[in-house]
This record gives sequence, structure tokens and C-alpha cells, in this order.
Amino acid sequence: MVIYYAMGGGFGHLSRAKKVLMTLGTTNYKVISTAHPFSSRILAPDKIVSLPDSWHKTPEKVMGRIEEIIRQYSASRLIVDTFPYGLLGELDLNRLNRLCDCDYVARYLNWEAYLPKIKPTGNFKQTFLVDSLSTGQKNFIHHRSSKVSSLNLSYQIVHYDRPTPLPLSQDRENWLIVHSYPRTEVLELLYYAQQIASLEERHPRYIISSPCADSIVLENKELMVLPKQYAPPSIFEKVDRIFTACGYNLMQETLPYKEKHHFLPFTRKYDNQFLRASRRKSSL
Repeated sequence: MVIYYAMGGGFGHLSRAKKVLMTLGTTNYKVISTAHPFSSRILAPDKIVSLPDSWHKTPEKVMGRIEEIIRQYSASRLIVDTFPYGLLGELDLNRLNRLCDCDYVARYLNWEAYLPKIKPTGNFKQTFLVDSLSTGQKNFIHHRSSKVSSLNLSYQIVHYDRPTPLPLSQDRENWLIVHSYPRTEVLELLYYAQQIASLEERHPRYIISSPCADSIVLENKELMVLPKQYAPPSIFEKVDRIFTACGYNLMQETLPYKEKHHFLPFTRKYDNQFLRASRRKSSL
């Protein structure tokens, strides 16, 4: 049994967990995360072990719960996503090393911002590189990992709920806006799409994929909500334009659709979406 620790601030950690596990060929696993309204898009409910939404208020209790989960499922391996000591520094690798092998999946991390939260202890058996990294993060990995290798992630859409019909227009272009939180950023992406439509004198149907979508659509009947059963990448081929921020997962998943992908970077404490946007622009 493999336990994947996917605690983070958004849907991307769950999405990457599924990609990593599929790429490694792992089928016997559990993913530790908080409950997410869209988790059934990619993970079967019985694969998720949820921590309470209030976990961040008592991070010192999280370590004990993780140890319980490892013992409960007789896990031989723990895979930690992005934050090697947890988002809040809640992971104690010394304790975890005594229970099972620990691996690390390394996405870009603003190491200078993260470093004050942690007390480096313990080691990883293996680190999988899935992104270009900051210098501090690279140095940490090579100091704390017995083996370091790149991992090219594969992705396959699996629906665990019965899909409802897609709200695609037959007589207008369909423009998809994909973003989780916050609502202000979803609205900024919508405004960006509307500005492009105005400049190009187009009148598309906007489809929003976001936990915030229902409240936004209530204010504008011209908008549509993507049914929650659909993972956005499953319809990228069917829509005419795609609008996203510059998070790791969506920038990877839109690579085959670069000609119709529009993106806006947003400021993140531990990520650098502007760097990711710059890299994409240089490849066009």
C-alpha cells in the first residue's frame, strides 16, 4: 500500500497525485487530502482519506494522524507532494522514516519563502522531479535524497460519477474558463476572455469550471457551469478557447492545445506562475 500526501491549497495537488500514481503504475493506494467538491472528477471516493478542513489550525496533530493512517493500511511507502515537510511544516521525516519509505514529488517551490516554516530532518529514499526547480530546492533534494530522477507524467481522465450532458452551444463558439479559487481571480479570467471576445468581435458561450461557478453564473445568465463530473481536460478538445491561470497542472494539460489556450499568471506565495507563463510564451 502506498499513501500519497497531497495536502495543499488547491485542486492541483489531487490532480498531480493521480498523475504520479498512474505513471508509476500504482493501483493500491490512498490519497490524504482535505475534502474537495471536485475530487470525484479524478479519484474514486474510496481512494481518499480526508483530513478535516480545520487541520491547519492544529498542524501539530496532523503527524499523529498520518502515523495512524500508515499503520491502519500497513503502508510500505509514503509519497509527499510539493512540500517536503508539509504545507505548514507539519511532517517529521525522522518519525516517518521509522515507519516506511518516504519519496518526494518535486514541483517548483519558492524555497526561500518555505524555508522558515521547516526544520529539515530525515531523508527521502527517492525524489521525482516533475518541474523546473529553484536553486535552494535543488540543493535540498540532492542533500536529502538517496536517488533523484525525472518523472514524465501521464494523464488519463476517469469519470467516477455518471457524466451529465455537456452544456456546449451548437451555434456559438464555446470558451472554457478553468480556475478553482479565489472568486476574484475567476472573475478576472472571465473579464480577460470577454475583452478578447470584444476585440475579436466574437460572441462565445462562456463555460466556467470552478467551485465558485454557481454564484457567478447566477449573476450572468449568459454563462454556463461545467458539470462537476467533468474534469476540464476531458473537454479541452471540444471547446474553441481555454482560459486558465498558470498553475503546474493546467499548464501541463493544455500543452496539446497551445493554439487556443490563453493564460494569466497570479501571485502565489510558494509558486511562480509568472515564470511558468514566461516559459510557455518562449515556447510558442
